[in-house]
Amino acid sequence: MLGSGLLVVFLLGGFFAWQNIPQVSMKLAAQKANFNATVPDYTPPGFSFSGPIAYTDRAVVIHFTSNTGDDRNFKLTQEPSSETSTSLAANTLANDTKVQTSQVNGTTIYIYDEDNHATWVNHGIRYTIEDNAKLNAEQLLKIADSVQ
Repeated sequence: MLGSGLLVVFLLGGFFAWQNIPQVSMKLAAQKANFNATVPDYTPPGFSFSGPIAYTDRAVVIHFTSNTGDDRNFKLTQEPSSETSTSLAANTLANDTKVQTSQVNGTTIYIYDEDNHATWVNHGIRYTIEDNAKLNAEQLLKIADSVQ
């Protein structure tokens, strides 16, 4: 009886940990990187977290891969920044780059290049999505909204 109870507790604990791997991994990475990075609440359908979360002393990178086994993937990089939306655009986006500008909860999101990369600054953190997954603008904006 005691053995069965311990097995149930162990299985429930393992299930809980498995469901929270991105958050646990992010907490450790954010501590090492010395800023408050977050895991997006939204992941586009057909994609999942591909850990572990990478970090340096100034950046945290989360990788997501396609569930179908193809090579589609994207990564979200977060790093402290003193830039504003205006300076980000001026310093990052080339004048000849096609840019879609959108607002999400008062934050300017820049979607650029043919691959639909995205970047924005919010509360002193610069976010960049490098898209090799062919995500559409709506998906990119949902990701941006979910980390604010």
